[in-house]
Amino acid sequence: MYGLEEAGKEDWEETTNKVEEFLKASFGFTYRVVDVADRIGVYKKDKSRPIRIKFVRLYDRRLVMRDKVSKISDPIYINADLCIQDRKVSAVLRKKKKEYLAENEGFKCKIFRGRLMCYDSLGVKVKEFLVNEELKVVEFTTAGMEIS
Repeated sequence: MYGLEEAGKEDWEETTNKVEEFLKASFGFTYRVVDVADRIGVYKKDKSRPIRIKFVRLYDRRLVMRDKVSKISDPIYINADLCIQDRKVSAVLRKKKKEYLAENEGFKCKIFRGRLMCYDSLGVKVKEFLVNEELKVVEFTTAGMEIS
């Protein structure tokens, strides 16, 4: 979670309570959803650190991740915590998405589970891209893969 203001050096209990209150206010939870939340990185007066959240139930985490865009109006962002390899793959796919959309006006693209899926204006999937071990984008076809 990014953007939740930090009041001085917070310990994990203060951060957990602050996140719990924020999620209850934003999503309407009436029960405890956060097991523990702690700040990541070194404290600096002028910048709030990101927060790592561990939810009590996987169901609540999925609700928050599904509805985060419609329920949170503040400049606060909630993203999944990915390993370094998944972050690299996502970065490569975001770059390819930007290039593809610049070349194909009216199309839509979605990145999901390490794949970039591109749809035409009618919602029909026209292309699918993956990232290989060398972090190169390859087009996925039923006939095989081609480097693009």
